[in-house]
Amino acid sequence: MKNNEKKGDKPIKNYIILLLICLGVILITIYICKWIKIYKDEELNKSPLTDKVNEISLLELKETIAETSEAIIYFGYTMDEEVYSLEEKLAHEIDKRNLKEYVYYINVKDYIENDEYKSIIVKTIPDLEGKDLSAPMIMYVKRGIPIKLMTSSKKLMTINDFKSLSGLIDTEQ
Repeated sequence: MKNNEKKGDKPIKNYIILLLICLGVILITIYICKWIKIYKDEELNKSPLTDKVNEISLLELKETIAETSEAIIYFGYTMDEEVYSLEEKLAHEIDKRNLKEYVYYINVKDYIENDEYKSIIVKTIPDLEGKDLSAPMIMYVKRGIPIKLMTSSKKLMTINDFKSLSGLIDTEQ
């Protein structure tokens, strides 16, 4: 009888081992998926422009406009894959055209929920009242006056929009 009991124990033992292996694989898969999400969120939380251009806060906009003779100011936000992709292309274009000293980046993420950044911009530049100020947005400023504004209420802005503005900058000054 002992031989029969041992033979019956073996399949149960094998099922338990198989169950533990499956459980281990499931737990490892869940861990890897969570790790990938955290990594992706961390990457999206930092703009590709941060290390490429002059980064200023929204509250420094007035001083920046007053102090620069010519500038392109980009208003963007983090945690969005489409905006991140656009900013990667902008960073490449800025390097290619050697525009680092002319481009300023403002992250409006902390102001975006209630469009608070729009009222701050209008307080800073009253001429922009009534204009579409949807981020991401690019503003070309010359001698303290906004000359051209490109916004993207539906995220339709492309790298070509930036190229058309960057063509206005005279880098030979």
